[in-house]
Amino acid sequence: MPTVSLSSSDVLSIAERTEVEMLEESTAAQLKREALTEQALRSLRSGHPAFHVLRRIDGVIQAYAQGSVSEGFLEVEFLGDLIADDLLECAGRHAASIGLRLSVWARGITASDPAPPGRGFIEDRTLLRLTRSLPAEEPGPSPAGVSIRRFDPDSDAEAWLALNARSFADHPDQGRWTRADLHARIDAPWFDPSGFFVADGDGRLLGFCWTKIHDEAWGRVGEIYVIGVDPGSGGR
Repeated sequence: MPTVSLSSSDVLSIAERTEVEMLEESTAAQLKREALTEQALRSLRSGHPAFHVLRRIDGVIQAYAQGSVSEGFLEVEFLGDLIADDLLECAGRHAASIGLRLSVWARGITASDPAPPGRGFIEDRTLLRLTRSLPAEEPGPSPAGVSIRRFDPDSDAEAWLALNARSFADHPDQGRWTRADLHARIDAPWFDPSGFFVADGDGRLLGFCWTKIHDEAWGRVGEIYVIGVDPGSGGR
């Protein structure tokens, strides 16, 4: 019979991090999409403290979950969206021990197949992933008084961070970006300033559309990474 063990910690060893990263890569290749969100991957690779749960079978890591504290919750994400009862119970006990409620990220949810099913969770917010074929039609002219140009990392950083905070004031993740968060993306191998557009008007930044092209195990992917508009400039 195989030997199954469960462990949790605030910091993973270098060997554990490496093994989880390899598991994430193989799982992503099978799913043909990310097996962990960008934020979870950054936390894993940086070695920053977080709540980690590992399930090993005969000493080999087979399942992983990561938790982070956010607004009174322990937000937990499962590698490959495998919401396993043993990992979930471990995360729940940890959340209770530090006086937090438990929040779970889940993908592929439908009205007929809620998740985690039968575990007492209620839907808090919904994120949609939309796709379309290319090429797309050419955009129309910019509104009067608005010009579109490329983002300048040197001169636009502070104005963009302020715009991002206003655009995502109610978003628990995106709205809190700091200069370090921005530059971590600018320094990433996939960053291309030619695909980061800002809208100028009234002597300030009114909106932006940041695109991302990256190579994954399942192919080359293009996406609208973040898109935002100043709340006072909507409709233009």
